[in-house]
Amino acid sequence: MASHIKHKIIIKDLTIPVHLGMTIEEQKHLQEVRWTIQFTAVIGEDRKPLVCYKEVSDRIKSYSQSDKFSSMEELVLFCYDKIKKDFPKIKSLSLNLHKVSPPLKDLSGGVFFEYGDC
Repeated sequence: MASHIKHKIIIKDLTIPVHLGMTIEEQKHLQEVRWTIQFTAVIGEDRKPLVCYKEVSDRIKSYSQSDKFSSMEELVLFCYDKIKKDFPKIKSLSLNLHKVSPPLKDLSGGVFFEYGDC
């Protein structure tokens, strides 16, 4: 029997207010973003997960609120690098960021940016 079994965790719509925008003026206002985080890790022989989704969620929230970001891409890549560094047992990771209400006239569905290998 294999010593470890891979599994995928999907955290959907983790909602966080962040300072995000191309201009200083836009960055002054908190904007709602929603994260979808997918990762694969392993489950030990005792069938306990080796990565806790709450810890990953808490870190994404902390990273997202740690600074002002000029773009969605900057925020996602920052979080991706930090998660991969802080959770070495994560084998693959994908982050999807949904900026719910960007300041664009006639855009009602928001903007999405996705990055990863999961």
